[in-house]
Amino acid sequence: MKAAPETEEVSPDRVRLLVIDDDDVDRERVVRLVGQSPMRAETTEAASSEEALALLKICEFDCVVLDNQLPDGTGAELLTALRTNADSSCPVIMVTGAGDEELAAEVMRAGAADYLSKSRLSTDTLCRAITRSINTCRMQQQLRRFANELAASEAKYRAIVEDQTELVALAHPDLTLTYVNTAYAAHHGLTPKQMIGRNLLEYVPADERDRVCAQMRTVCRRKSVERSENRTMSAIANVSRWVEWTHRALVDAIGSVAAVHSVGRDITDQVHGREAVARLAAVVNSSADAIFSTNLQGEITTWNPAAERFFGHPVQHAIGRPITLIVPPDREIEHKMLTQRVRSGEAIVEFETIRMRRNLTLMEVALTLSPIRDAVGNISGVSQIVRDISERKRLERALLESEQHYRGLYEATPAMLHSIDAVGRLLSVSDEWLSHMGYLRDEVVGRQYTEFLTPDSRQTVQERILPELLRTGRCDEVECRMVHCNGAIIDVRLSATLERDQSGNPWRSLAVLRQASDMNRPADVLD
Repeated sequence: MKAAPETEEVSPDRVRLLVIDDDDVDRERVVRLVGQSPMRAETTEAASSEEALALLKICEFDCVVLDNQLPDGTGAELLTALRTNADSSCPVIMVTGAGDEELAAEVMRAGAADYLSKSRLSTDTLCRAITRSINTCRMQQQLRRFANELAASEAKYRAIVEDQTELVALAHPDLTLTYVNTAYAAHHGLTPKQMIGRNLLEYVPADERDRVCAQMRTVCRRKSVERSENRTMSAIANVSRWVEWTHRALVDAIGSVAAVHSVGRDITDQVHGREAVARLAAVVNSSADAIFSTNLQGEITTWNPAAERFFGHPVQHAIGRPITLIVPPDREIEHKMLTQRVRSGEAIVEFETIRMRRNLTLMEVALTLSPIRDAVGNISGVSQIVRDISERKRLERALLESEQHYRGLYEATPAMLHSIDAVGRLLSVSDEWLSHMGYLRDEVVGRQYTEFLTPDSRQTVQERILPELLRTGRCDEVECRMVHCNGAIIDVRLSATLERDQSGNPWRSLAVLRQASDMNRPADVLD
C-alpha cells in the first residue's frame, strides 16, 4: 500500500485522500478513478478499521472514501467512531456495493458527507463527490467560525451592558477631551490622564477624521442625539477597532452647547461578522446554482438570482409561494418524502430529479437539501441548492450511445483484437479473437491475458514484452504462442500500444494479433 503523507498544511490544489476497503481490486479501482481525474490527489490506502484509525491518528486527510464491509467491523461503525473523535473532522464518503436505501440513511445520519454505489462509480461521480464534500466541509467550518464570532460578539455586548463598561467621554465643542472613563482610555491603550486635554480626533484614523468631525458639528448645530459608527486607534498596537457611538449635545442654562457626551461600545466582531455574512450573501447571489429556502409550511422564503434564471419566476413572484411552484405534479410525493427526511435532521446531497420552469417545461436537476436551524437548534426550514444537470445527462446519454456504438464496431472488427488493463486483465476482445480461440466473451473478460499463453510465451511476455511496452509505449510483431480452448497452440504475431492516464500511469493497452500459421498443434506438444 502507499505510504501515508506527512502531516502538513493543506495546499489548495492538492487533496489528501484515505481509501479504506478490504478488497484490493475495489480499493485500487477508487485510486485509479481518482488518478484519471484532473484532481491532484495523494492517496493512502487501508484495508481495515484498525489500520485506518492508526493512520488517522498520525496523518491529516482532506477526505476519506470508506467501504461498508470491512474485516473488523462495518464502515458505518467506523464512521461513528470517527465522528466521536473530535480530532477527526474530514468528510467521509461511503462507497458500497449494497445500494441499500436504509444503509444510506444510516450512514448519512452518522455523519457521512455522501453515499455512492460501487455499481455507478465513475471518475466524474467520485471526484465530484470528493470535491463537493471537501468544499461543503470547509464552508461549514467557516460558517461555524462566523457563528462563533457573532455569538462571542453578542455575549461581549451583554457583558458591556451588564457591567457598565461602555466607553464614556466628554468633550468641548472643539472636541478637546475633558473626561474619559477607564474603559474609554483602556480601549485606546492609554490612561485617562494621558487623554484629558487632547483632541478626540487624534484617536480616529486619518481617513475617518473628516466624517467624524462633520458628525460632531451636526450634533452641536442640531443640539441633538446622533448615532454613528467609526474606527478608533489604539496607541499600543496601532490597530483600529470599530465603535458604535451615541453622541449627545449638553447645553448650558442659556441654551448654548457646553459639551458633547459620547457613549460607545466596541462592535469590531459584529462588523467582521456582518462583512462575513455579506460575503456569504454575495457568494449565494453570484452562484450559478439556484439557491433558495422554504419554511416548515413549504413556502419559499429566499430566492437567489440564479433561481430566477433557472425557473423564470422573479423573486417578488416566488417569495411566499408554495414550493410546488417548481415541483411537477408527478414529483410531489417524492418531494414530500425528501422534505420529511430533511425535517428529521437528514441532509440530502445531489439527489437527481425533475423540476418545472415557469413556462411548464421540465429540466433534470440535482438537489442538495439541508435543514435550517434557529438559534436554539430547532429546525425552522429547508435550504435547497438546485443544479441544472440537463446538459450533463444529455452528454452522458450521448456518451453511452457512443461507447455502445464503438464497442460494437470494436467487437465486430474482422481482426483479432484485445485490450488489457494495467494489471494484465482482459477488458475486451473482438469476435474474431473469440472465433480463433474458441471461447465465449464471458469466459475471457476479466481473466489474466497470460492465462491464454504457453509457459514459454508467458515468460517472454513478462520478462521482455511488458518492460518494452512500459518503456516505449508500443511493441510490434512480437511472436507469441496462445492456447486454444481445446488445448491446441496458435502461433500469433502481436502488436500493441499503451495508453496512460492523466497522471502518466499505465491505464490499458490495445493489441492486434495476426495468426502466424494456419496449423494448430495438439496439446501434447506444449512446452
